[in-house]
Amino acid sequence: MRIEHLEEFVHLSDSLNFTQTADCFFITQPVLSRHISGLEHELGIQLFEREKGRVRLTVAGQSFARDARRIIDVYWEALENLENRKSGIEESFSVGYLLGAGGPFIPRIQKLFSEIYPNVEVRYFALEFNEVTEALLNGKIDVAIARTTGNSHDGAIGVRPLYIDEFFAVVPDSHRLASFESVGPEDFRGETVVIPSHQFWQANADGMRNYLSPVLDSIELRGMLYDINSLPLMVQTQGYIGISLGHLRNYYDDTLAFIPLLDCKLEFPVGVAWRRSEENETLRAYIDIVEEVVGGTDFTK
Repeated sequence: MRIEHLEEFVHLSDSLNFTQTADCFFITQPVLSRHISGLEHELGIQLFEREKGRVRLTVAGQSFARDARRIIDVYWEALENLENRKSGIEESFSVGYLLGAGGPFIPRIQKLFSEIYPNVEVRYFALEFNEVTEALLNGKIDVAIARTTGNSHDGAIGVRPLYIDEFFAVVPDSHRLASFESVGPEDFRGETVVIPSHQFWQANADGMRNYLSPVLDSIELRGMLYDINSLPLMVQTQGYIGISLGHLRNYYDDTLAFIPLLDCKLEFPVGVAWRRSEENETLRAYIDIVEEVVGGTDFTK
């Protein structure tokens, strides 16, 4: 069984399109068909049902697709670990972070850590709000600098708090509200207010709808934010009012004004979280450095 054929199988299990998968791997459709048929013959079971130009996974195919993804991940991770050994790397772990909440601190964290552990490789992944917990639980990352909750998932995840952020209204510096020291829902009357989509960040979407409930009949509310890069685009080009977190002021440019929200009870606790199953002396040292660098940060000023 060749790893390339497994990768082709996984792609086909997602696309259910032989032409599309063949194009992705720069092979012809007949070659792909031979690879899949050979895989089925080797496994002794049918993975796909093919009839009248349609393709779908069998029950066995669905199960094997899940296993094949893990096999592929382990294969490439094993090769990467061997390459690291050749380069003198003795240990490695992965860190996921939110761009605004953790991103500005990563260079300093890594510099301090590498001075103490020069032979440990740290791999970094920028994640969105709704990706962090799953990435920790499924082993994609070992440490996260992100929003924290009280759920430790039966003790599988350890957490140290770092700081608590607040929400702000974000407008172009030419907007009528840009000079206000603070704003509340009443100041938004007649405006279009953009909040995170429900799919992107359910808790914030629900919380903001509740906060703006007194003026919902006099504003246009749009749950259009699907990632943090969308906000400045809509605020700057459309003149909308965006709702954002204080830590993102260092991520966006200075043409946007961040205005505190009056009487907004929503908070955004940021912490460092880690998988306890991977906890060791090296990981604890990294977490200590994160706490030293990030702890107590105030983005509200």
